[in-house]
Amino acid sequence: LLVPADDATPLTVGVDLDGEGLIDNQLGGILSVLGAQGGEVTDRIPFETQPVACMLGGPDRCTLFVLTSTSQAESARVGPVAPIDSPPNEHNIIQSLNSLVGRVPTEKIILGIPFYGYEWQTLNANHKAPTVTNTGALATYKRVRELIEAREDETIIWDDMAKSPWLVYYQSGAIKQIHYEDDRSIAAKLEFAKARGLAGLAIWALGYEGDYIEPWEIIKKYSLPK
Repeated sequence: LLVPADDATPLTVGVDLDGEGLIDNQLGGILSVLGAQGGEVTDRIPFETQPVACMLGGPDRCTLFVLTSTSQAESARVGPVAPIDSPPNEHNIIQSLNSLVGRVPTEKIILGIPFYGYEWQTLNANHKAPTVTNTGALATYKRVRELIEAREDETIIWDDMAKSPWLVYYQSGAIKQIHYEDDRSIAAKLEFAKARGLAGLAIWALGYEGDYIEPWEIIKKYSLPK
Protein backbone atom coordinates (compact mmCIF):
# COMPACT_ATOMS: atom_id res chain seq x y z
CA LEU A 1 0.00 0.00 0.00
CA LEU A 2 1.43 3.37 -1.06
CA VAL A 3 0.35 6.50 0.77
CA PRO A 4 0.67 9.16 -1.96
CA ALA A 5 2.06 12.66 -1.78
CA ASP A 6 -1.31 14.38 -2.08
CA ASP A 7 -4.97 13.66 -1.34
CA ALA A 8 -5.94 13.86 -5.02
CA THR A 9 -3.86 10.83 -5.98
CA PRO A 10 -5.56 7.47 -5.30
CA LEU A 11 -3.83 4.91 -3.11
CA THR A 12 -1.62 2.52 -5.07
CA VAL A 13 -1.91 -1.18 -4.33
CA GLY A 14 0.81 -3.52 -5.57
CA VAL A 15 2.53 -6.81 -4.80
CA ASP A 16 5.50 -6.74 -2.44
CA LEU A 17 7.63 -9.80 -3.24
CA ASP A 18 9.57 -10.38 -0.04
CA GLY A 19 12.67 -12.34 -1.10
CA GLU A 20 14.49 -12.50 2.23
CA GLY A 21 16.85 -15.45 2.46
CA LEU A 22 16.35 -16.59 -1.12
CA ILE A 23 19.41 -17.29 -3.22
CA ASP A 24 19.36 -15.82 -6.71
CA ASN A 25 18.26 -18.95 -8.62
CA GLN A 26 15.33 -19.48 -6.22
CA LEU A 27 14.19 -15.91 -6.64
CA GLY A 28 14.59 -16.21 -10.42
CA GLY A 29 12.21 -19.18 -10.44
CA ILE A 30 9.56 -17.25 -8.54
CA LEU A 31 9.87 -14.29 -10.89
CA SER A 32 9.45 -16.66 -13.87
CA VAL A 33 6.20 -17.97 -12.40
CA LEU A 34 4.96 -14.42 -11.87
CA GLY A 35 5.68 -13.62 -15.51
CA ALA A 36 3.83 -16.72 -16.69
CA GLN A 37 0.77 -15.57 -14.72
CA GLY A 38 0.70 -12.21 -16.46
CA GLY A 39 2.70 -10.33 -13.84
CA GLU A 40 5.46 -7.89 -14.63
CA VAL A 41 8.78 -7.43 -12.87
CA THR A 42 9.85 -3.88 -13.62
CA ASP A 43 13.38 -4.01 -12.25
CA ARG A 44 15.81 -5.63 -9.84
CA ILE A 45 18.41 -3.45 -8.15
CA PRO A 46 21.26 -4.91 -6.06
CA PHE A 47 22.06 -3.22 -2.74
CA GLU A 48 25.40 -2.98 -1.04
CA THR A 49 23.82 -2.24 2.33
CA GLN A 50 21.47 -5.25 2.35
CA PRO A 51 18.05 -3.68 2.88
CA VAL A 52 14.99 -5.67 1.98
CA ALA A 53 14.01 -4.04 -1.31
CA CYS A 54 11.82 -4.74 -4.29
CA MET A 55 9.81 -3.01 -7.00
CA LEU A 56 6.30 -1.70 -6.57
CA GLY A 57 4.92 -0.81 -10.00
CA GLY A 58 2.87 2.24 -9.10
CA PRO A 59 1.10 4.40 -11.67
CA ASP A 60 4.40 5.11 -13.45
CA ARG A 61 5.60 1.45 -13.34
CA CYS A 62 8.99 2.52 -12.02
CA THR A 63 8.76 3.35 -8.33
CA LEU A 64 11.11 1.60 -5.91
CA PHE A 65 9.92 0.35 -2.53
CA VAL A 66 12.71 0.26 0.07
CA LEU A 67 12.27 -1.31 3.51
CA THR A 68 15.41 -1.64 5.58
CA SER A 69 15.58 -4.58 7.95
CA THR A 70 18.62 -4.65 10.21
CA SER A 71 17.43 -6.97 12.99
CA GLN A 72 15.68 -10.32 12.72
CA ALA A 73 14.31 -12.85 15.18
CA GLU A 74 17.54 -14.87 14.92
CA SER A 75 19.87 -11.88 15.49
CA ALA A 76 22.75 -12.48 17.89
CA ARG A 77 22.19 -9.06 19.47
CA VAL A 78 19.05 -7.03 19.94
CA GLY A 79 18.54 -3.89 17.89
CA PRO A 80 16.04 -1.79 15.97
CA VAL A 81 14.40 -3.11 12.81
CA ALA A 82 14.63 0.08 10.75
CA PRO A 83 16.96 2.65 12.34
CA ILE A 84 17.18 6.01 10.60
CA ASP A 85 20.83 6.23 11.68
CA SER A 86 23.20 3.93 13.54
CA PRO A 87 26.79 3.58 14.75
CA PRO A 88 29.51 2.81 12.17
CA ASN A 89 29.33 -0.61 10.49
CA GLU A 90 25.62 -1.02 11.29
CA HIS A 91 23.01 -0.74 8.52
CA ASN A 92 20.42 2.01 8.56
CA ILE A 93 17.90 3.82 6.35
CA ILE A 94 20.28 6.65 5.48
CA GLN A 95 22.86 4.16 4.17
CA SER A 96 20.23 2.36 2.10
CA LEU A 97 19.04 5.56 0.45
CA ASN A 98 22.58 6.81 -0.13
CA SER A 99 23.37 3.56 -1.94
CA LEU A 100 20.71 4.49 -4.51
CA VAL A 101 22.11 7.93 -5.31
CA GLY A 102 22.72 8.15 -9.06
CA ARG A 103 20.72 4.98 -9.73
CA VAL A 104 17.17 5.83 -8.65
CA PRO A 105 15.70 9.37 -8.49
CA THR A 106 14.78 10.31 -4.94
CA GLU A 107 11.23 11.18 -5.98
CA LYS A 108 10.78 7.58 -7.20
CA ILE A 109 11.59 5.99 -3.84
CA ILE A 110 8.97 4.81 -1.35
CA LEU A 111 10.09 4.34 2.25
CA GLY A 112 8.74 1.23 3.97
CA ILE A 113 7.68 1.79 7.58
CA PRO A 114 7.42 -1.30 9.84
CA PHE A 115 4.42 -1.72 12.13
CA TYR A 116 6.44 -4.25 14.11
CA GLY A 117 9.63 -4.98 15.96
CA TYR A 118 11.25 -8.02 17.57
CA GLU A 119 11.29 -9.43 21.08
CA TRP A 120 14.10 -11.50 22.56
CA GLN A 121 15.27 -12.99 25.81
CA THR A 122 18.65 -11.40 26.49
CA LEU A 123 21.70 -12.10 28.63
CA ASN A 124 21.50 -8.68 30.26
CA ALA A 125 19.39 -5.52 30.20
CA ASN A 126 21.93 -3.39 28.33
CA HIS A 127 21.43 -1.72 24.96
CA LYS A 128 22.34 -4.07 22.08
CA ALA A 129 22.56 -6.98 24.54
CA PRO A 130 23.38 -10.52 23.35
CA THR A 131 20.29 -12.64 22.73
CA VAL A 132 19.48 -16.09 24.04
CA THR A 133 19.44 -18.46 21.06
CA ASN A 134 16.06 -19.28 19.53
CA THR A 135 14.08 -16.81 21.66
CA GLY A 136 13.39 -14.16 19.03
CA ALA A 137 9.81 -13.47 17.99
CA LEU A 138 7.86 -10.88 16.03
CA ALA A 139 6.40 -8.07 18.15
CA THR A 140 3.66 -6.24 16.27
CA TYR A 141 2.53 -2.71 17.10
CA LYS A 142 -0.59 -4.28 18.65
CA ARG A 143 1.41 -6.75 20.74
CA VAL A 144 3.66 -4.04 22.20
CA ARG A 145 0.79 -1.66 22.95
CA GLU A 146 -1.09 -4.41 24.78
CA LEU A 147 2.02 -5.42 26.74
CA ILE A 148 2.72 -1.84 27.86
CA GLU A 149 -0.91 -1.36 28.89
CA ALA A 150 -0.95 -4.63 30.86
CA ARG A 151 2.36 -4.22 32.74
CA GLU A 152 3.81 -1.67 35.11
CA ASP A 153 7.37 -2.98 35.42
CA GLU A 154 8.71 -2.26 31.92
CA THR A 155 11.42 0.31 31.27
CA ILE A 156 11.11 2.20 27.97
CA ILE A 157 14.18 3.88 26.43
CA TRP A 158 14.36 6.11 23.36
CA ASP A 159 17.26 5.46 20.95
CA ASP A 160 17.94 8.94 19.61
CA MET A 161 20.22 7.73 16.80
CA ALA A 162 17.81 5.10 15.50
CA LYS A 163 14.80 7.34 16.31
CA SER A 164 12.92 4.39 17.76
CA PRO A 165 12.21 2.97 21.24
CA TRP A 166 13.14 -0.21 23.03
CA LEU A 167 11.96 -1.65 26.30
CA VAL A 168 13.05 -4.09 29.00
CA TYR A 169 10.86 -6.21 31.24
CA TYR A 170 11.26 -9.37 33.32
CA GLN A 171 9.26 -12.58 33.00
CA SER A 172 9.77 -15.51 35.40
CA GLY A 173 13.29 -14.27 36.09
CA ALA A 174 14.20 -13.93 32.39
CA ILE A 175 15.25 -10.60 30.88
CA LYS A 176 13.16 -9.62 27.85
CA GLN A 177 13.88 -6.81 25.40
CA ILE A 178 11.75 -5.46 22.57
CA HIS A 179 12.91 -3.06 19.87
CA TYR A 180 9.80 -1.75 18.19
CA GLU A 181 8.02 1.12 16.45
CA ASP A 182 5.66 3.48 18.25
CA ASP A 183 3.81 6.67 17.38
CA ARG A 184 6.90 8.82 17.95
CA SER A 185 9.14 6.67 15.72
CA ILE A 186 6.52 6.48 12.97
CA ALA A 187 6.30 10.28 13.03
CA ALA A 188 10.11 10.50 12.87
CA LYS A 189 10.19 8.33 9.74
CA LEU A 190 7.47 10.45 8.15
CA GLU A 191 9.47 13.60 8.89
CA PHE A 192 12.55 11.93 7.42
CA ALA A 193 10.74 10.88 4.23
CA LYS A 194 9.35 14.37 3.81
CA ALA A 195 12.75 16.00 4.34
CA ARG A 196 14.39 13.68 1.78
CA GLY A 197 11.69 14.36 -0.83
CA LEU A 198 10.67 10.72 -1.19
CA ALA A 199 7.66 9.61 -3.25
CA GLY A 200 5.70 8.39 -0.25
CA LEU A 201 5.61 5.59 2.26
CA ALA A 202 4.44 2.02 2.53
CA ILE A 203 3.41 -0.03 5.57
CA TRP A 204 4.60 -3.52 6.48
CA ALA A 205 2.30 -5.00 7.32
CA LEU A 206 -1.30 -3.84 7.27
CA GLY A 207 -3.14 -5.31 10.25
CA TYR A 208 -0.15 -5.36 12.60
CA GLU A 209 -1.67 -2.32 14.32
CA GLY A 210 -4.81 -4.26 15.30
CA ASP A 211 -7.64 -1.94 16.32
CA TYR A 212 -5.31 0.90 17.29
CA ILE A 213 -5.91 3.94 15.09
CA GLU A 214 -3.09 6.16 16.35
CA PRO A 215 -0.58 5.24 13.59
CA TRP A 216 -3.12 6.20 10.93
CA GLU A 217 -3.92 9.47 12.69
CA ILE A 218 -0.22 10.33 12.58
CA ILE A 219 0.04 9.43 8.89
CA LYS A 220 -2.95 11.63 8.07
CA LYS A 221 -1.12 14.65 9.49
CA TYR A 222 1.63 14.40 6.89
CA SER A 223 1.53 15.39 3.25
CA LEU A 224 4.70 14.21 1.55
CA PRO A 225 6.11 16.45 -1.20
CA LYS A 226 5.33 15.68 -4.84
